[in-house]
Amino acid sequence: MVTIIKAVYDQSTCNVLHKNQALEPIPVLNGVKQDCVLSPLLFNVTLDYVMSTVSKNSAGVRWGLCGKLTDLDYADDKCLLAQSTRATLIMLKRLENEASKVGLKINVSTELRIAIKIMRLSAHTAKPLKE
Repeated sequence: MVTIIKAVYDQSTCNVLHKNQALEPIPVLNGVKQDCVLSPLLFNVTLDYVMSTVSKNSAGVRWGLCGKLTDLDYADDKCLLAQSTRATLIMLKRLENEASKVGLKINVSTELRIAIKIMRLSAHTAKPLKE
């Protein structure tokens, strides 16, 4: 199965149409194939693996009587959940490290701004989060 998937992506090219004529093929060296039904599946499977590795030793937040919730996912958006700023930063660093192992790059500065903004909002609207 892996060989078949690699073959779909290996040596991919795209063409530019100009005045109804195709120009020379351009090699696609990274990214995903547009309109390929396999691309989102591969992305989600990979990201699910990364998130399960990150969440394995994370405290998260209490969920129900004996469960924990460490993240919320929607498409390619991730929300890390933790009891403190320190725990969130640890999870974020772990996410960055694990994602890089499978070739994904996480924009930590953007993620960090979002995390801090959510924490500040929570502090003003409900019980403050632990520092």
